[in-house]
Amino acid sequence: MIFDYILIIVVIITLGIIIFIVSRKFPIISSINTEAIPEQKTKRVKNGLLEKRLKRKFVDMKIRTSFHLKPLADRIKVGFQKLYDRILEMEKHYQKKMKEVSTPEEKQELEKKISILLEEGERFSKEENFKEAEKKYIEIISFDHKNIEAYKGLGEVYFKMRDFQHAKEIFKYVLKLNAESDTAYSNLGMIATYEGQLEEAKEDYLQSLAINNKLAIHHINLAETYKSLGDCQRALDGYNEAFKLEPNNPKILDGLIEVSIECKNKTLAKETWQKLKEVNPENEKLNDLKERIDQLK
Repeated sequence: MIFDYILIIVVIITLGIIIFIVSRKFPIISSINTEAIPEQKTKRVKNGLLEKRLKRKFVDMKIRTSFHLKPLADRIKVGFQKLYDRILEMEKHYQKKMKEVSTPEEKQELEKKISILLEEGERFSKEENFKEAEKKYIEIISFDHKNIEAYKGLGEVYFKMRDFQHAKEIFKYVLKLNAESDTAYSNLGMIATYEGQLEEAKEDYLQSLAINNKLAIHHINLAETYKSLGDCQRALDGYNEAFKLEPNNPKILDGLIEVSIECKNKTLAKETWQKLKEVNPENEKLNDLKERIDQLK
């Protein structure tokens, strides 16, 4: 019994030391230059970028600790060793600082490294390995605190994870770095759509189009928002603009048919259906769409 009490005391003291060490190593975002942002917004941005990541790591660490400490004497040493290794890993990661570049060769080498990290981050994101993608983008930010592509990638990772709060903060930060980022507005629009804020989404999509009206996806996003808002004609206008940009895109043709049917525009629906049949004759929806079009008066 006395041995058990001693072990419990040792555990408590050791965990206290661990928490103290970890708390001193958290601020990787201190390498990000946010001088241009007011103090309160700066604090929120810094906290927002890594708050959830750190919480996840710390919770995971506590779970691992409790697992290894359940069996007493014969497992405690192993458990603490794993915790110690994990602490070292976290220290190594969070102590990264922006690299000082003094020569053209060093600059070229750093740009090459960042390019590779961007490719890896994008690949992990597509594979839905979000934890690894997140690491890659954060590593880039530790080297280059104004790398917009890294912030966009990190924001998209959080969006895919349905972590809309942190995704929103990051895309807003992108707009502080570049107020003319149409993709940042588009992503904010998608977040607002998922949150059911359709009017807010509409404004974000309008902003993305004001900056760049040459991307069909911006027109589609706005058209779908108008459709959800019950504005059939504006939805139709949006899909028509997307069609002008990508006349052979089956997704756009399908969407244009759907909106045409909803707007009861039988002539346009039939013309678009014929186009879809030429572009994608294997489309499984063709028969169903034709039946719906024929039912229009």
